Amino acid sequence: MSPPRQNGCYLQIINLYQFTANDGGQQDVVRKRIHAWISRHPGEQVILIGDMNCSIQGGRHNYTHPMEKSLVETDDGLAKFCDNSKGTILSPAEFTWKRGEKRTKLDHGISWNFPLATPRAEFNDTTHQRFDQGSITLSSALVCPRKNLPESRSQPEDRLL
Repeated sequence: MSPPRQNGCYLQIINLYQFTANDGGQQDVVRKRIHAWISRHPGEQVILIGDMNCSIQGGRHNYTHPMEKSLVETDDGLAKFCDNSKGTILSPAEFTWKRGEKRTKLDHGISWNFPLATPRAEFNDTTHQRFDQGSITLSSALVCPRKNLPESRSQPEDRLL
């Protein structure tokens, strides 16, 4: 999605619902495709937001075996993706997923060439609508460092997936 903003700038938005931790290989495939797309668009303002199904350092509470190894691997994959692609990851202070005593931050915002404010996570506490997953909101100031952006932002063959 690439909607023009009020100031005439474009912001590329990628919404992701990532494979689960036990599908770490598939997570790697998705991250490589996104990294390749980012590499083809240097200087573009991009936000990747969604359920990454992996967490940041210290973003898990009460997780133990048998999934611990795959969780560590997929969490490391997220950190490496951000380092390699030069993305800035922002995670809410609150956990975004909870079940029983387990808590984790699975939802994040990652930006390239675009500042984001720290996201907030909220859960719906209405009894008949209660879910494990919270929703996150992000905000940012309007930023447009480049002028004279081209009319055509991307070609049909320049799709992410």
